[in-house]
Amino acid sequence: MRRTVVYGLVCLVCLVGVGDSAVRAQQGNQLDSMIDTIRGMAAVGSGDQDRIRQWITNEISNFRELVAFRERFRIQAQHPGNGQAFAAQFPAQFAKVAETSFSNPRLNPRLAWALAQVLVDLNRVETLPALLSCLKSKHVVPRALCAKGLVAQRAAIGTDAPKLALVVKALADAGAAETSSAVLGRIFEALDYPSQVAVVFDTYIALLDRRVSTRRRLGGIADGVELFAYYFLQRPGVLDGLTAAQKTQLVHRLGVLLRLDAERYNAPNLAFEERDILERTIWSLEEILVSVVGSSGGKIRDEFQQGGYERRAQVLSEAYKWVGDPKNQTAGVLNAAPWNLPTGAP
Repeated sequence: MRRTVVYGLVCLVCLVGVGDSAVRAQQGNQLDSMIDTIRGMAAVGSGDQDRIRQWITNEISNFRELVAFRERFRIQAQHPGNGQAFAAQFPAQFAKVAETSFSNPRLNPRLAWALAQVLVDLNRVETLPALLSCLKSKHVVPRALCAKGLVAQRAAIGTDAPKLALVVKALADAGAAETSSAVLGRIFEALDYPSQVAVVFDTYIALLDRRVSTRRRLGGIADGVELFAYYFLQRPGVLDGLTAAQKTQLVHRLGVLLRLDAERYNAPNLAFEERDILERTIWSLEEILVSVVGSSGGKIRDEFQQGGYERRAQVLSEAYKWVGDPKNQTAGVLNAAPWNLPTGAP
């Protein structure tokens, strides 16, 4: 008798589970049909926007696995029957739901990842509010993904002054708080607006200051994050667009980073990957300094071409010709006017 009762309870639980699944499936089918009636509309009003959000919210509540989740949203976003109104409203409404979700401190990290990935997949400027909100996520992967999403949106953002100002402010705030080097690299990359130097320069300087402070304090392995800033500075016309005061600001940061990189490169037994990173950062640094200063202090790139890591002591010696030798207080090119960098770039 007891076995029969237990069996009956198990069957009841099974039936409840099946019933719940059936209800969810039926609800999903109804919502899919509802979306199908909206997608071709010439205009999507507030009521239909609510219905789109209802579909999105239902999908999020049923999240189980990333690939299937992304595919559900891809199908809706790329459906051949989508009119222009739906094509704009679908990512806009997803962004509203995602933005609310990101503000939830209890958001599951896997779901946060999935939401950020869909934002990147959608690749529409309508998702901008959610991308900016995601930069504040406590989870690293979503932050990196949303910074990547901003990189993909640069063409649309750069032609809209209010949007650009909003994005630059958000990236400045995010960069000031960022603890992941990988995400900070994405933030540098997302700031790369070579035709808007005046808008982004102060943020680049602030983030370079943070890198200088961190590397002075912690030292350690060079990760190459600054390369994304150097790529921006090497774009045609960027350095020409700087004022004399801005060039001096830049030279002071680059001088310190050059010393830190050259001294790290001089360490014995560096892994090949780090040597490669340092050779690329130091090469870019010297190229930028030559462009700004107009004359060559050291000849680091010649040393790289003659022997690279085997000539690491000579690389450091050539770097000191730029920033000054801190041991014997021999001045370098950047220690003189108008740059007036302290000897040794401390």
